Amino acid sequence: GILKEHGLGLKEIQATIEKIDPLPGAREFLDELRTFSQVILISDTFTEFAAPLMKKLGYPTLFCNSLEVAEDGTITGFKQSIGFETIASGDSYNDLGMIQASKAGFLFRSTDKIKADYPQIPAYETYEELLGAIKKAMEEK
Repeated sequence: GILKEHGLGLKEIQATIEKIDPLPGAREFLDELRTFSQVILISDTFTEFAAPLMKKLGYPTLFCNSLEVAEDGTITGFKQSIGFETIASGDSYNDLGMIQASKAGFLFRSTDKIKADYPQIPAYETYEELLGAIKKAMEEK
């Protein structure tokens, strides 16, 4: 309703998202991770929103929700998707459900407040640390 009220559709949203760059080192991190494992990103975003950012990340596999879009670009609804055993990382409160539901979950470049509120979740600041934690979690059955 808010999008319609302001005359915004998928085209305008994608143009805005296209201006966003990944964190420095993110593309290299994914490239290195792919040298020893399949990489599938799971997100609560929508395929149509993520497309411009996925291009900048070398088109990693992304599992997420999808939008229902009318021919004129108006967003009319959405479809939620799948469930797998996962290893997850995130930085914010909206990532906590995914992290806690995963086989292994990590905070990455999160806030001090979130780290204090969830001390049971390992927290990392560098891609090197996160890669090490992911490798270790993958070894555990």
